[in-house]
Amino acid sequence: MLIANNIKHISPCQLCVLADDLTRPSDIKKSFERFLADAISYRLKKRNALDKIFGVSRLESHSSLLLQVVDILLGCVMFDYKKRSGLISEKLAARQEVVVEKLREKLGVKSLAQNKTYHKPNYFFVWEFNEK
Repeated sequence: MLIANNIKHISPCQLCVLADDLTRPSDIKKSFERFLADAISYRLKKRNALDKIFGVSRLESHSSLLLQVVDILLGCVMFDYKKRSGLISEKLAARQEVVVEKLREKLGVKSLAQNKTYHKPNYFFVWEFNEK
């Protein structure tokens, strides 16, 4: 849980999670918001920071400029991972690489497909999932 693990870096902090609206599988009875709030609260309780989160809500990304920015950043990172794996066509690369290259330049890297934390110009990190 990235939120619970990184909340110590944000002080003072109270957090409301605004997540992109995704469909929920029909066999899941608990709402996404309740499930996520419970999971984050469980992790925060271990860190004596239970009062840090005050809400979870889902929004459609077109209704929030910040969610659109997150979609673009995630798309840039995914582009480099897919490119590294040979999953990007030349046609797609021609359209998307312009945006991805701007982010690479701003962060001073040749690829976003790497485990790295950036502190400037803003806090931004990429971690590859490593199932334990």
